Amino acid sequence: MRAGAPISALMAATLLVGCASERPQSDKLSTEGTTVVQTAEVMNVRDITVHDGHSTGLGSFVGAILGGVTGNAIGGGNGNAVATVAGAVGGSLAGQHMEQSNASRSSIELTLRFADGAIRTYQVAPDESSRVGDTVKVTTNRGITRITH
Repeated sequence: MRAGAPISALMAATLLVGCASERPQSDKLSTEGTTVVQTAEVMNVRDITVHDGHSTGLGSFVGAILGGVTGNAIGGGNGNAVATVAGAVGGSLAGQHMEQSNASRSSIELTLRFADGAIRTYQVAPDESSRVGDTVKVTTNRGITRITH
């Protein structure tokens, strides 16, 4: 045996012991990139209208002005004042209705039953073509769920 061999073996053993005693920097596990894929059966398909719930009030304002101007052009004296107020109120309601109808969209609501018996409801784009009894794939990643055939 050579004279330097025991020293080399000792150094190698020291390095191995040093590596073995290192601990992971964190005891926490990360599931940040986890994707969950499940299959489910379509139990119900329903057309719905989704309102965004956001109203600027602009429709009511413009409607009130146009209605008031139109009502003011009708009649004279006390009748003119009544027609102006009625036109403003009616125009305001009509403008509000128009704004709300423009702030809505069509969607499809799917009710799904998963293999574990859980039943969940999802909204999907109106161009999705699902029928009761279809089997779909439900993929969830970072809180975003996609439903495909």
